[in-house]
Amino acid sequence: MNQRTIIGHLARTLLRAADRTARRAGIPNPFDIARITLDELARGASGADFFHEVQDRVHHAGFHWAHDN
Repeated sequence: MNQRTIIGHLARTLLRAADRTARRAGIPNPFDIARITLDELARGASGADFFHEVQDRVHHAGFHWAHDN
């Protein structure tokens, strides 16, 4: 097994552990943003509908940010 393969396995293990830890801790999970985005892309959403749906689902996943106006 070469070094690149070992590092790949280690990286996947660490990402899986971080995902599970965030879910169990009840904190906003950054992995959810990727899941939400991919899910909306798979549904075929586009444009403003895509943007608003992703924003709404990300907000419900626990992410909040202020908008500078």
